[in-house]
Amino acid sequence: MKLFFQLSFFILLYLGSYAQNGIKLYLDKDKQQVENPENAAFYRIISYTESGKPLGMVYDYYLSGKLQFQGMLSQ
Repeated sequence: MKLFFQLSFFILLYLGSYAQNGIKLYLDKDKQQVENPENAAFYRIISYTESGKPLGMVYDYYLSGKLQFQGMLSQ
């Protein structure tokens, strides 16, 4: 049981660090992508495959840096 928790911890740690290397997208209040950060209400950290498909964890943050949403993309 202890091994299970240790492995779970390291997997979550890995996924968290992987997401930090993602792309930052700025979103308006309706969660539509905007180019200008001044028009944004949120930002999203997301990673893509080489073919351009979204991959793994997605994190949405308020501009203050506080986590607003996190979820896992399914294939």
